Amino acid sequence: MLNKNLSVREKNDAAIERKSNRIKDAIFELPGDEPLWIWAYTCPKKNCDCRDAVILVSDKGVDRLLEGIAIFCKERAAGTSYPDLAPMLEEYTPFNLDIDSVDIADLAGNSLQLDLAHPRIAALIDRIDGEFLDAIARLWFIHKGYPDQREMVLQLPSITIPSWRLGNLLAYCEVFKWVRIDLYFLEGIPPFEAIDLYCIEPKCDCAEVKILFEQLNDGDPTAVGTVDFRFSGAIEFQPEPGQKEFLDRLWAAYRKRHPSCLSRLQQRYADMKYMGSKTTNLNLSPKVGRNEPCPCGSGKKYKKCCGANR
Repeated sequence: MLNKNLSVREKNDAAIERKSNRIKDAIFELPGDEPLWIWAYTCPKKNCDCRDAVILVSDKGVDRLLEGIAIFCKERAAGTSYPDLAPMLEEYTPFNLDIDSVDIADLAGNSLQLDLAHPRIAALIDRIDGEFLDAIARLWFIHKGYPDQREMVLQLPSITIPSWRLGNLLAYCEVFKWVRIDLYFLEGIPPFEAIDLYCIEPKCDCAEVKILFEQLNDGDPTAVGTVDFRFSGAIEFQPEPGQKEFLDRLWAAYRKRHPSCLSRLQQRYADMKYMGSKTTNLNLSPKVGRNEPCPCGSGKKYKKCCGANR
């Protein structure tokens, strides 16, 4: 009986440790003149596909934030509704954040306009970047009990990508399906999505990424254009006819959301090249002349791109 009780106690201790680690993993510090500490709570229900995260904020340090987290966890465990919980957490300026669109709402689900929101929320949203949003998207899966999605994909012994064809670039989200949808809103019109595209030929060292911007309509998306981002620092804009102004504005919004886009895209580039080496339907020897356009879609001659190392 003693051993049985010890086993139960150990299981309880392990469960408490897992919960503690989940809380710590979801605490972020936003540096700046006035540092802010943030806790992001994502729904743990596996069958729930909501993309909201409850955000608690403190400018008084991690320990003070942990006090707010303790109130949140205790009251939710007791069945307290989100609207009833809000007044108890007033010090922590609680709100809902859509991790894809970056829309905000109160804990009752009522949409908030940024210019009318609490000043602390407005200041926080202005400082939130893509790295923070990507981290929450990762936690969205982990807190539902799934394994780390990026690590799971990278550990696959091989992969087949049915949508990929020779001559196509491949979107990061087609391989790493856990990633958040990078949405942008301009003046109340249908939203735009940024999609980063890669050459997955592992022997090609093109060192560039195409970022495609599309407007999401009720039907098929409308292409706005692409931005060719080269790790050398060169950038080339390729707007669709009549879309230059939108492409310029979307790129400015993208750079604001992703101030560290170089390191972000370099990491994704490395991921995609690595997965390209594991792609079973990748034709590594395309029949194309050395002076013909490279089939990866880069726009360069084959001999200057994927054929450079052949």
